Amino acid sequence: MSVNKRQKTLIGAKSLFQFEAGSICEINNKSVAVPSKRQYDDFVAVVKEEVISDDEDEMIDKALQADVRTIICGMGQPYSAAKETPRLAAFHPSFQMVERMCSEILGGAAWILQKSEYQHAEAAKLLESMLRHQTIAYPKAKRIGLMGDSGVGKSTLINCLLDTPGLAHQGSNGAACTFVVSEYHAAWASQTKRFAAEIKFFEPAERETILKEYFADYYRFTLEDIDELEEATRRDYELRRDTSMEAFLALYAEYPEFQSEEAGQAFLDTATSDHDPMILDKLYTWSREVIASCEADNSVVERAADTAIDLGGKIERFVKTWNGDEILSSPWPLVKLVKIGLHSVFLSRGVVLADLPGLSDVNQTRVKLTQLYTRDCDFIFLVAKVGRVQTDSNTNDRLLYGVCRALGPRKALICTRADEMDEFTKPRDLAASPTDRQEYDRILRSWTSLSSEIKRFAASLVKLHGQARAEALDEIQMLKLKKKALHVMKLGTLINMRNKKVIVAMQKKYESTTKEKTPLRVYCVSNEHYAIHQIGYTEDLIPCSMDIVGISNVRLCALMLPSAHKFKTLQEHCKGTLKSLVSSLEGWCLQSTMERRVELRALVAKPREKTSFVIATFVSELKAHLRTIVIDGIVRSRPQWTDRGLKAAVGWAEYHHTTYAAWCRNQGDYHKKVEGRTPWNATLLEPVMKDLYKFWTDFDTTAKDASEKFLSSLNNLLDTVVADIKDFPGADLASIKSFNESLEAQKAVIYSRVSDIRTAVEKLSRNVKLDATTAEIDAYLPVAMEPVYRDCAAVTGKGRNKAQRALLENAISRGVPFQDIASKVEKAFEDFLETKRRMFTTKLEKIFDEILEDFDLRFRVQEVHDPSRDELRRQLHEFVVQAKIKMDGPMMEELDRAENDSISTEGLLSC
Repeated sequence: MSVNKRQKTLIGAKSLFQFEAGSICEINNKSVAVPSKRQYDDFVAVVKEEVISDDEDEMIDKALQADVRTIICGMGQPYSAAKETPRLAAFHPSFQMVERMCSEILGGAAWILQKSEYQHAEAAKLLESMLRHQTIAYPKAKRIGLMGDSGVGKSTLINCLLDTPGLAHQGSNGAACTFVVSEYHAAWASQTKRFAAEIKFFEPAERETILKEYFADYYRFTLEDIDELEEATRRDYELRRDTSMEAFLALYAEYPEFQSEEAGQAFLDTATSDHDPMILDKLYTWSREVIASCEADNSVVERAADTAIDLGGKIERFVKTWNGDEILSSPWPLVKLVKIGLHSVFLSRGVVLADLPGLSDVNQTRVKLTQLYTRDCDFIFLVAKVGRVQTDSNTNDRLLYGVCRALGPRKALICTRADEMDEFTKPRDLAASPTDRQEYDRILRSWTSLSSEIKRFAASLVKLHGQARAEALDEIQMLKLKKKALHVMKLGTLINMRNKKVIVAMQKKYESTTKEKTPLRVYCVSNEHYAIHQIGYTEDLIPCSMDIVGISNVRLCALMLPSAHKFKTLQEHCKGTLKSLVSSLEGWCLQSTMERRVELRALVAKPREKTSFVIATFVSELKAHLRTIVIDGIVRSRPQWTDRGLKAAVGWAEYHHTTYAAWCRNQGDYHKKVEGRTPWNATLLEPVMKDLYKFWTDFDTTAKDASEKFLSSLNNLLDTVVADIKDFPGADLASIKSFNESLEAQKAVIYSRVSDIRTAVEKLSRNVKLDATTAEIDAYLPVAMEPVYRDCAAVTGKGRNKAQRALLENAISRGVPFQDIASKVEKAFEDFLETKRRMFTTKLEKIFDEILEDFDLRFRVQEVHDPSRDELRRQLHEFVVQAKIKMDGPMMEELDRAENDSISTEGLLSC
């Protein structure tokens, strides 16, 4: 059956739906029974089968025919991410089954307690425990930050990941479009519309600091004499000036002083210094008025809409410069964070996506926001263009240093624009494997055969007339469609070859530099082709397959960390909390009396009394390890760092005097791309980074050993209790045995709390290491060098260049860049550990308090006979027997099945 005949037949059948099913109507002068919806669907399936199985194409390789049919039959079918089922433990059917089992066990116990006539305080306490733990407290959603240069496609990637076109504002021609940090959350409980936004402004003091920096940049790069500077320097200054003016024009668009760039220049040019109080006072006042006009409540603005486009319109001026007909101020320069809530299956699985301003942004305020925000991210997607990723120094530096390196395996490199492929590219250019070459050659042969067949049919048209000509035209149309499908497959094969080459190259480079055992996760994606799949492609625009597009793979990667945490939490709940609760029920059912209960209780209470000492010992060990490994190492290495820094400073003295002054004015980071030179702070940090990474690796290892020792000490406290009460005279053996089982279950709960402590220490270690080894804006060395550069830049008059160099070299020779690193590292740990010590002491003491409460439920000095209590105990005992069978059997089997059937997430929880 030809394409046109198939289309006409389908259209004719569909038109029957204007009549009632089962009735008779006239179609093309024939009486036809109107089909039901199900009959029509069956008919469509038959027609499609006829089309794709009609006349097996000898021109197309048999191995390719199924793929060609899949492409043709997929036309007009929009792709939805909602149908994706991640092959991860937390989303496995067995995971949900275990959750139901847990809820049924605790819910069943609660139901027995609620309907009982016995309503004593001890029964009420048991009921409260069952209800409190019936809902499992999973970790909060994991925050994934998308970082990279401006214009690499971060916002477009977010729209694809969320399966919501137009939600994140997309730029054009590679221009920067993300001016503020934007978080994307699963819809909030109070959210009434499909999309909602919460815009949070900086606090008043922070806003004034930002405006002061903008104004200082404008003044420094506009009103100071820069004519003597070289051309490259002037271009850089002009860019910084334009950035400041852009912010002022957006923020104060409703004020006459900034209704045009000329008006803004005229107003700002009246300044007498880069901190002119009159100018700054007006800017502060106007900013307060602008924010007040936005109806901000405690520096927060809320908006909601039913569509992504409508929400985008409502928050446009908060995230970029307003471009509408009406003149409105755009307060984005003073916006700290935008939170967007939407109904998304992907986000509801435990993810928060964050779209971050580009790290190459000339606006230092936006760069600083990104740097600070990434410190709190649980995972990083570093985004770069696939065509430049292997040679892009910025991308490579971010992978190997800073927060990406510190996160270990919790990062992925996302290479965008994977669909961009030179039409003249051949497999030999891509170092393709023999298998990939064979696949490409097979497609190329089939494509060539179809081309010849089309030419043959076209040549025969002159001899055909009427029905024969129409059928030949239909056949040519089908052949052309198949040829388009083969062309896309050919392109997809080339893209796949190139992607493999890029992935292997980046993984090898990363491994050879970092020596890390876990391979770097690298994904190549095509945002453009995914957008075509979203709306349903046509024969005029056929995208590559979803495997080549790669967005689904990135979504799977994003869900690995939340899945690992959720599964770990459920395991701990089953083996710890649930088991302990059921054991408590059993213990109360077996409740016994004893004469020497007070003595036994004292033995059980001993661990709680020693908890503070055990934690204090752990904290003291951490401090000692830090001091002997990291702090002493810094002190020993500081002279070498100073010597290397001084040698570098002597080399910088060879710069042209105007260039040298420009580097001083720009805090040692000036025109890296044009000059091809490393920022001064980064050069000073090279030996620091090398030594401190070694120190920190040793410290992290000893900290891990210390936490294991800490866990062992806590478990020993429980083992001591078990040993002390094992042969205690006068105690019922069955009750003692049940209580000991409860203590074993509490070990799993203690392990969870110690894991929390370990995670907190690891995060602290990571962030302090970043402060000590990176040139980020608020890191230790840049802060120490800021007054040095400022003093150098302030030098004027004759001999300025010589004086600047003397100041800088003198500061470095005295060790100024490195003098505060040791003290700041130690203080950061001291403050953190003291705060966490109190918090974790409280948490662990609570566990031992629960053990004492469990003891009090199990053992009494004397007991008054109560029939309702005895009946409740009988019912609960029968229930506990069945619950333990379920917990030890089916529940553990389903947990194992969920883990074994899923993709491994090994390593994600240990960093």
